[in-house]
Amino acid sequence: MTDPNVFDSNDLYAPGIGISSFVDNVFFLLLVIRPKYIKRWVANTSIRMNRKILVTLTVISLGLCTFNIWPHHASMNEHKKAESMGILGYELYTVIADTTEKEELIDSEEITQKAVNELKGIEIPESPKYWGMNKGNNLIVVQMESFQNFLIGLTIDGQEITPNLNKLVKENTYFNNFYTNAGQGTTSDAEFVVNTSFYVPENKPATSSEYMNKKVPSLPRLLRDNGYFTSTFHTNSVDFWNRAALYKAIGFEQFYDQSFYGDEDHIAFGASDEVLFSKTTQELSRLDTEEQPFYAMVISMSAHHPFHIPEEKYKIQLPPNYEDTLLGNYIRAQNYADYAIGLFLEDLKSSGLWEDSLIVFYGDHQGVPMYTLSIEEKEQLSLLIGHEYGYTDMFNIPLIVHSPGGQLPPVISGTHYAYD
Repeated sequence: MTDPNVFDSNDLYAPGIGISSFVDNVFFLLLVIRPKYIKRWVANTSIRMNRKILVTLTVISLGLCTFNIWPHHASMNEHKKAESMGILGYELYTVIADTTEKEELIDSEEITQKAVNELKGIEIPESPKYWGMNKGNNLIVVQMESFQNFLIGLTIDGQEITPNLNKLVKENTYFNNFYTNAGQGTTSDAEFVVNTSFYVPENKPATSSEYMNKKVPSLPRLLRDNGYFTSTFHTNSVDFWNRAALYKAIGFEQFYDQSFYGDEDHIAFGASDEVLFSKTTQELSRLDTEEQPFYAMVISMSAHHPFHIPEEKYKIQLPPNYEDTLLGNYIRAQNYADYAIGLFLEDLKSSGLWEDSLIVFYGDHQGVPMYTLSIEEKEQLSLLIGHEYGYTDMFNIPLIVHSPGGQLPPVISGTHYAYD
């Protein structure tokens, strides 16, 4: 099975840049070295060029290559970095970076909460304002596939794209300046970060890193130490993105995957969000009858790239110019995902879980990347949201918190990076 979010060199705009940057170097170096057959060819067919001139041209060419690579080395997005450097330039850079960049390891005994707080400049108040507000309540975390913040409150031809989340925002606490930290592992990276507060590796998914061989400090472990049962719910196979290793590393006691949900009402890589939320609520209701509270992470998937949902799932009528476009497919998929969340909210309230649980909703990563949009699609999106679509829009994801234990502020607008 191929994940459309995995890096693919075919997605790049200008691989020819890298090729043209290096072919001339090979040619000049061959002439400088001049093995016997090159020497004979030069004598018979060419005018000999001064070696100093050849060396000078080679140095200039290498300098131009470096100039094409180095200005883009600090880019946070590997897709954009490869596009800017050219495919061969990018590959050369990664080889050099992997051999020259060495991490300075710190003794594990020095990594304490006090040291982390000092490094970040964090001062913990003696009496945090909302400390213990939801002590003893269940925790339900809902990770929404490819959901970006610009969808909140957005309408198209007078139709709300996300009516259920819009209502959720108005009635609960909404963080409107919240940004994804997922990397090449996309959805699985978001799972890792939200449960550990660690940064993901620079050039690979967290689930293929050395973290998977460790007992990682995490939210599941912390809650288990405080008497919680911990579990995670996803309709895909646990083997996808190496999640079996991920869940062991971060300490979930139980996972529910495709073997639990089956493959009925298939969308994307597994059962639909409707099936996900329906069966999950039933299981959470059962867990709620136990003496201990629970932490449940629920991961939606129906709105996964390339955002193709069955026609019978359409819940919104799009204008003709949105049909068969990435943006149109994205809007339609997220509108369906919002519909499924609406059903989930109804089930949570009717089962009593809504009043017993701290519930968090957030987007895992971008769904409409700037670097794959055509000029026409960028203009279409900019017209829809009312301004030019940029990186801030692309990485901005919503964070919504329902707190049964007290009244949090309705909107928190400070800038946050997932998942502080």
